[in-house]
Amino acid sequence: MWQHMKLLKTAFKAASDAPFSADLVELAWLLRWDGRLQVFGFEGHENIVVDKNEKWVSVDIGVPMAKWQDVKPEALGEYLAWCLANAIPDVAQACRRHGIELDQSATTSRLQRALAQYRFAVRDTQM
Repeated sequence: MWQHMKLLKTAFKAASDAPFSADLVELAWLLRWDGRLQVFGFEGHENIVVDKNEKWVSVDIGVPMAKWQDVKPEALGEYLAWCLANAIPDVAQACRRHGIELDQSATTSRLQRALAQYRFAVRDTQM
């Protein structure tokens, strides 16, 4: 799991460090992995928080144990990529509710570039 988080972070930094817009400089993905010590109890995205003053958005991504335990790294990588991509429309909507314009198409393209690098890294890394 930690390797996936590290690979995602590296891929997103490589894809672009530029702000998403004048009103949004950071989009933070918070991966909530269910496990033996803590169960978050949701799958996919929820709890989208927009801080207009600090110019960031955070999104919780729930990952049930069944999605990561005893699963090949490539399958987990595809699942995480699917979760992130599916969150973009709701992120854009949350931004609009707070008066922040987010170019959904440009954000999706940026995400897809990062996820392509991430998928390549997952296939190329011994996990």
